[in-house]
Amino acid sequence: MIRIFIALLFSTFLFGQSDDVSVQDIIQAMDDNLNAKSRVMTRKNDCSRPSI
Repeated sequence: MIRIFIALLFSTFLFGQSDDVSVQDIIQAMDDNLNAKSRVMTRKNDCSRPSI
């Protein structure tokens, strides 16, 4: 079991991302996702309508 864990750990280093990703790139991707037009907004509690 330990050998499998070690092999998995080393494989993550070998097959990981080759590019360097900056914090600015991550923040930009998050902003793009938050401002996407395809995002669906849902409200859990709608206070404008009285509950029946």
